[in-house]
Amino acid sequence: MKRIVLFRFHKDLDICMNRLKLLHRFNPGVQIIGLWGGEASGFQEAQATLAPYLDYVWEIPEASPDWKWMNGDISLMKWYRQLGQQLSFDMLHLLEWDLLVLDSLDNVYGTAGRGGVALTALTPLERIQDNWHWTTHEPCREQWHQLQQLVKERHGWQGPYFACQGPSNAFSKAFLDRYVQEDIPELVHEELRLPLFAQAYGFELTGLPHIYREIKHKEDMRFFNCEKVLIKKKTIRWELLKPRGRKVFHPYQKCLPTKGPLWLF
Repeated sequence: MKRIVLFRFHKDLDICMNRLKLLHRFNPGVQIIGLWGGEASGFQEAQATLAPYLDYVWEIPEASPDWKWMNGDISLMKWYRQLGQQLSFDMLHLLEWDLLVLDSLDNVYGTAGRGGVALTALTPLERIQDNWHWTTHEPCREQWHQLQQLVKERHGWQGPYFACQGPSNAFSKAFLDRYVQEDIPELVHEELRLPLFAQAYGFELTGLPHIYREIKHKEDMRFFNCEKVLIKKKTIRWELLKPRGRKVFHPYQKCLPTKGPLWLF
């Protein structure tokens, strides 16, 4: 399987450089492309600083940081329509700047996503819909109903529904080729849109339980979460010492050694 990485970042270039060095260490020869989601004024500095570690850097052509955060899938499709569609690959990994991946992508993902998409924290929506922001707070709740109706009218899909989170998702080229044809509505959030459209198209929807089982999974949150709870250094070190310990962590916003045994940091 030919993999490429789309590395999404918006600040802390020293940490970004560290993440890229680690990605190259474990994945020699894998193409890594930068997706700049920060302020336009910082783009040239980011491009120059990380040029040795990226094939090139593409800037999301939107001014609002909130828009970029809400619409990661639309940002991805803007890049894909302009540049990504011309590249040769089987699987694209959209990796965030504060995500640690301490093994090869082949070992971490295996064949997950080959038939469609592999999504972090893939969760049946019925388990969280009564206490999850995107399905309980307005205007998100009403937008979710609008999105359900839109997909029903366009594609005939009426559920079941899933949610996901985004720091380590993987997409087959076949899915991206289909998704880029969609007029993606700016309704709710990509964490609902991605699994919904994948199912509506008939693609295989795969979770990544060895990374993050479900949204707000209590046992997993000390290793991986999207609640801004920083992962502790001792937690990472202990996992690296285990023969079958975890290799993916989020969020971690410090640098690790890029040479020698990782557990010595």
